[in-house]
Amino acid sequence: MSESWSGCIQRLHDASGGFLNIMIVRPHDIGEVVGMVQSGDALAERIARAVADMMTVVGQGSRRTPALCTSCWKPLLRSRFTVVIASRDHCGPSDMITMAICNRPLCGPTGEAIQRQAAAALRRIWPNARSVALQDSGIA
Repeated sequence: MSESWSGCIQRLHDASGGFLNIMIVRPHDIGEVVGMVQSGDALAERIARAVADMMTVVGQGSRRTPALCTSCWKPLLRSRFTVVIASRDHCGPSDMITMAICNRPLCGPTGEAIQRQAAAALRRIWPNARSVALQDSGIA
């Protein structure tokens, strides 16, 4: 049996002491992530795996049960979204929550808008988090 959503968040909260790190990976960052993976970067490999998993989730969505934007709750378009990875502060995404935010005008596509939407979305699901450290293009 898989762990419940709230159980997963509580475990991650306990492990992080409530501090978290958010990495934002846009579609145009994927090439750089792949290059870093090929050079042996372990963090980039975990980021690439998280992005690939989110792409699979979005791709498997149907008209009846689409994957939804974590910010506006509208269906995600298969190639127009940004991946947001929340993990324990300073440790990389070994224990993480991965979300997707669409590139519609309300949610993005500017860096500041995506950062605000990512922080707000995470606060809705993780209200006890103590700080949010945003890394735009988490691969940089």
